[in-house]
Amino acid sequence: MRILFLILLLQVFLFSDNKDPNIKDITLLEMILQKSEFSREHLSERLIYYATDIDNFLVNEPRDTILENTSYIHIQFGTEKGQDDKIKNLATFKIRLDLPRVKNKYRLELGNKEETNDKSSDIRANDIKRKDDVQLGLSYIDSLKNYFNYSLGGGVKFKLNEIDPYVKANANKDFSYSSDWKGVISQNFYLSNKRNLESRSSYEVSKVFNKNFKFSNFNEYIWKQKEEDDNFYNSLRLFQNLSKKDFLSYIISTTTDFNNSILKTRNYQTYVSYRHYVKKWLYYDVIPRYIWQRDKDFDPKYAIRFNFGMFIGKK
Repeated sequence: MRILFLILLLQVFLFSDNKDPNIKDITLLEMILQKSEFSREHLSERLIYYATDIDNFLVNEPRDTILENTSYIHIQFGTEKGQDDKIKNLATFKIRLDLPRVKNKYRLELGNKEETNDKSSDIRANDIKRKDDVQLGLSYIDSLKNYFNYSLGGGVKFKLNEIDPYVKANANKDFSYSSDWKGVISQNFYLSNKRNLESRSSYEVSKVFNKNFKFSNFNEYIWKQKEEDDNFYNSLRLFQNLSKKDFLSYIISTTTDFNNSILKTRNYQTYVSYRHYVKKWLYYDVIPRYIWQRDKDFDPKYAIRFNFGMFIGKK
């Protein structure tokens, strides 16, 4: 019933006509967005001011000039209903402050979304259950000549009664097989008192067929010192641009556990992800999927997810 209510609410927002005789051909959602535009622009300006103050502090050369940068806030609310499961919800946010006066080599971030080598926001089975701690960190980004790009950072993760300092390092290398096939290798290390040492090693190869279609094969190995098993994640993806506002992704993936030198498949899943941008900064996702899990005897189970997200600032 809640899923049906969300669908009905979305239809009302997108297609309900405004009854004000002085305003014609405008939806209720459009009217709300227009009235909230001032608040969004104000928050965007404040982000740039905060980034400028931190920038001045780091270079120790105060200036009154406000420089444009790509600082932003990203907020997303997700809700999912699986077959025979209760509705699950997850809200994530990220605040990124870019610092142009130090040549964009420093980046300050606050959020509760765990970083990953996967840049396409792929879905892992049951990941909506995960609620990561809030973290505040500062990163240094640079490249070693033409060999690879890297970043070094540190910060703290915190709850109301707990603080967990961490350090992290990431390196990635882009390369080309030909003019059509591209690849990237990434290595990520994360060390904290609570989670100990973690490592993510990934490899992705992709091909752009034309302006509308792109194929990708993404593979990742995840090792966590605190846990007894490691796992591999493999996926095949096809991305399609329907228009400037509409995008489709078709994904087939599997997760395999590696425990005591034994490989066991944890799950398979296949899904289609549809994203529509209502505005350049406001979007929603509709993601129906099928999942086969070992702990469910690989009986097929369907699920559907809705995401609603927005950006404040430039991204």
